[in-house]
Amino acid sequence: MMKIVYTGEMDPRLCKNVLGETIPALAERDPDVVYLDADLMSCIGTGKWAGANPDRAVNCGIAEANMVGVACGLASAGCKPIVHTFGPFASRRCYDQAFLSGGYAGNDITIIGTDPGVTAALNGGTHMPFEDVALYRAMPGATVIDVTDPTLLISVLSQCVDRPGVKYIRVGRKQYAKVYEDGSELPIGKAVTLREGTDIAIFAAGIMVHEAMQAAVSSGETVYPSTAKTSAPAHRHSVSGIIVEGLDNCMVKFSKCCTPVPGDPVVGFITKGYGVSIHRKDCPNADPDRRKPEEAGRWVKVSWAETGESTFRTSLEISAKDRDGLALDVAMALSAQKAKLNTLAARSQPDGYAIINLELFVQDQRELTGVINKLSQIPGVFLVRRAGG
Repeated sequence: MMKIVYTGEMDPRLCKNVLGETIPALAERDPDVVYLDADLMSCIGTGKWAGANPDRAVNCGIAEANMVGVACGLASAGCKPIVHTFGPFASRRCYDQAFLSGGYAGNDITIIGTDPGVTAALNGGTHMPFEDVALYRAMPGATVIDVTDPTLLISVLSQCVDRPGVKYIRVGRKQYAKVYEDGSELPIGKAVTLREGTDIAIFAAGIMVHEAMQAAVSSGETVYPSTAKTSAPAHRHSVSGIIVEGLDNCMVKFSKCCTPVPGDPVVGFITKGYGVSIHRKDCPNADPDRRKPEEAGRWVKVSWAETGESTFRTSLEISAKDRDGLALDVAMALSAQKAKLNTLAARSQPDGYAIINLELFVQDQRELTGVINKLSQIPGVFLVRRAGG
């Protein structure tokens, strides 16, 4: 079962590290699993394990076609080979061997092509296979999987070693947006519904799932039409801390202009490509009188969810009479309130006054009010206000 936890945040795990952990784990679990690489073990972190297990791992050098032929030979002898190289060499360069010695001969092999398509970035056009999916899709009985996030990578790689036929897994080596909850299992061959809609259906795979989810959030006139029927969520929990009416697990960001925290009355604005921006209702940018008529459908109702011990970034501005030790007194007051200070910037004014800008983390409005009251008691301080509003 795949549980959706998408918020737009990146998964902290690099896919190359996930490969470097999962391949050895599969080999340790199953004595028939053998790993072959085309001189790129260092690129996915399998080199150390391979060096300690020369009977389970083979560096075939920069000879991808030969490597796939060797893998097919091992498969015919009862082994479960996992083959890795960069995407263009895992598809174009060794396709004849994969097609004939793998598919045609009925040998079960798992081929991993890393950094496919634009994920190759600075490696240039020679390392950007856009036709790898088409090649393997043309192979009868082949399974082709475009990885969406590290959780899915672990799931499909674990399943592929025991799955019959030629399996091609394409995946980048860097970070992906986190879409699925850890431990989720992808039902290979079946689509996973990420979000319900009303007017259109978007089908996506691989890195484009993240882009599709952003598009779903930003297309207010289609995914969240003003005439659509919505219902309240069955629970009040959210990874982001915000529940957006009518949209589940959407990407949320807290606006820097007013830095809302739990307890503040808030409203959401569907941005173009950056999810739902959360504003305090007293923020000038959320003032109903200043809203553009053509953007009326992009303002949505939001509410705070249960967030446990989560903290939220917010900003304060202190106006005070300038004196020695003022910044130190501010820092001591924050420490007394056990407030988590992120940045403090103080500047003197020509009229003998000083402005101190703070960025800190609090759990909710109640904690923030306590901080403001404590700062207001500092000698010389005559105003403590929040950013925006």
